[in-house]
Amino acid sequence: MLTLAHEFLLLALDDQRGTSLAQDAFVLQGGVSAAFLAEMMFRDRLVPVQANKFQLAEGPLSEGVLGEVEETLVGRKPGSLDKCMGWLRGFFGNRDLEGWLKADLVTRGVLDQTPDRFLFLTWRTRFPAVDMATENALIARLREHLATAGHDEPPCRDDALISILRASKMLGTVWSEDEVETLRPQLLERTRRAPIGKVAKTYGDQLRMAATMAST
Repeated sequence: MLTLAHEFLLLALDDQRGTSLAQDAFVLQGGVSAAFLAEMMFRDRLVPVQANKFQLAEGPLSEGVLGEVEETLVGRKPGSLDKCMGWLRGFFGNRDLEGWLKADLVTRGVLDQTPDRFLFLTWRTRFPAVDMATENALIARLREHLATAGHDEPPCRDDALISILRASKMLGTVWSEDEVETLRPQLLERTRRAPIGKVAKTYGDQLRMAATMAST
């Protein structure tokens, strides 16, 4: 089963070029980090212990990439979601969560790993889609959910993903611009019920500000 972080990354990559569709790296990092937190919360792995304080629940780590991410929170005291995202990223953001996800999706046969070389030196690596069925099914699922979710339906995983996509300005990977405008009331309602997108945006903005200050 793909995590919300896998799904967000799939939608955030250009299918043919294999490069990010996000405005900048900070948007992508904020979205992936928030998606991991949302996944852990839906699986009862990250639980509230105080007001706006969360902690990794006791028990065995999850399998795969999610377990590797959970391990970064082992032994941590309760912290806000912003602080938890900082722990996921590590000291000065030295953990490449996007790289972990890309490698896993390559192993699963969903993405390909394509190096771009100049004078025999690799200057970047792209990850174009190989298996479009996975992403097409994801898009169909999100479209169906938004079209059928009732007013009394509690927030779910799809709402969290839509919330992060909206905060990252990437709703266009699922709906056309005209559809987004028409569906704005439904999008607002569902994302209000899953405000994890605000956390993603705040964290991305913090990373951008820190990088700007470091370069001046």
